[in-house]
Amino acid sequence: QDGTGLSNYGEFGFGLFKANLLSPIDSQGWSRLLPDLISQPGEIEGFAFLGLGVLLLGLAALPLIHRARPGIGRKHIPLLVVLLGFAAFAVTPHVGLGPYALEIWWPGPLLGIGNLFRSSGRFVWPLVYCTMIAICWVVARGSSRRVGTVLLAAAALVQIVDGSAGWRPYATAFAKQGTSWPTRLTSPFWKQAGRRYRSIRLIVPQNQWPGYRDLAAWALANGMQTDIVYVARYDRSAFERLTSKNAAALLARDTLWITAGTAPEALWTMPRAKGDRIAVIDGIGVFAPSPR
Repeated sequence: QDGTGLSNYGEFGFGLFKANLLSPIDSQGWSRLLPDLISQPGEIEGFAFLGLGVLLLGLAALPLIHRARPGIGRKHIPLLVVLLGFAAFAVTPHVGLGPYALEIWWPGPLLGIGNLFRSSGRFVWPLVYCTMIAICWVVARGSSRRVGTVLLAAAALVQIVDGSAGWRPYATAFAKQGTSWPTRLTSPFWKQAGRRYRSIRLIVPQNQWPGYRDLAAWALANGMQTDIVYVARYDRSAFERLTSKNAAALLARDTLWITAGTAPEALWTMPRAKGDRIAVIDGIGVFAPSPR
């Protein structure tokens, strides 16, 4: 429990994984022409770059606003309040303006909610989406069909071409295809272990252990239980209890144990039965109890 009465299900992050006030114009690698602005590493979670095409379209929309006559009435106020509230929550009390920072007062209950969400920077996205829609609407409504079509098409082309600096690497990654997981677990040991053990676990529990993808896929293929996973939100106190429990308990013999994080002296001095094996297989340290 924290001071607000809310449990903290994140390791940390609120006030770190946030949005910078310059996020809408900070390309962060998603533009071939616009530079990256100086910001904090955690502010990538508040990435809200409008794109060069939308920014140029926004400039074109400025003189068209009076012709579009956007009517903002009482029915729009709740939406505006929600969008601005989300944006404030994304910025957090640690307000960032490029490389500069300012601490502001923040209501206590919202700090507890922020700890639950941890990565609050993403709350800026609804405002960004609505801004993009509003810009397109003003251009379409405030100009003739021909002019509006040309402006929107040109903006889309610029957005795609200039933004390829960011999306092309992802396109290459997601284009990979195959019928099996490209795992580094190539030793015959893993096939034998898949038939011998009921589960695979870490002696010292860790969240998002570097090799968790390979071992989680291997456990799934062999119908085994595993705690070698990535948990985005978890109860930290329960995790600490699990760590203490593992340290005090005898290691189950129907489980293949991963030794990462275990002190070498503790590993070599712990009780072992005949046939137990401690080895490094495909770069992964294992303790493989012998069957009984």
